[in-house]
Amino acid sequence: MVVPLRYRQAVGKSEIKQSLGTDNVGEARRLCAMRQSEWLKKFELIELELKVREARDGVGAVDRYLDQQAEELGSMDRAIAYELEGIAIAEAYHLASPTPEELGLASGDFHPLVDNPYPAYRDPGTISTITERRQVLSSIKKGALPGREAVARARHLDFLHIATSAVEEAFAAAGIDVSEDDPRFEIAARHFLDLLNNYPLPDLDKMRTS
Repeated sequence: MVVPLRYRQAVGKSEIKQSLGTDNVGEARRLCAMRQSEWLKKFELIELELKVREARDGVGAVDRYLDQQAEELGSMDRAIAYELEGIAIAEAYHLASPTPEELGLASGDFHPLVDNPYPAYRDPGTISTITERRQVLSSIKKGALPGREAVARARHLDFLHIATSAVEEAFAAAGIDVSEDDPRFEIAARHFLDLLNNYPLPDLDKMRTS
């Protein structure tokens, strides 16, 4: 029985080979099915343990990262405002990133100019509106507000890639090597965006414009 790659470290092997101790075909099949069922139950327990560990790693890395930012900047309010401004900048980058189709390429083709263009907001009118609103809010010293709006859009579209920079820094600071296809990346990105979306910044509601 082949051990799924995700469980090999916990199991300690890539394949399970055990003698069934019988030459009887029917008995061998029965024993094989029974042992396979036992291993599947073990895999379920391993999966639960992995999910708990991944959640702990993802959430913990982001929390420690923001705590460190708060210490460096003087308060959590400043740290959150700083990260919101970073998200606004990241959104601007992804809005400007063209799709392969816009470059005349086949869908899925690689090109240096293509780097996760923002989903859904691809029409020029919408991009222009978002860009102008961000510029206006930033010009009147409301940098955190366009970031909050960018976070809301990213959460609505499940565009976790917008949080890549902060999440990578968080895991690097925690000494954890994580790629974007690692479950911990998604957990951390969602937690990060949730925190930015829900954090009660002073007077933020007063800053909102129509």
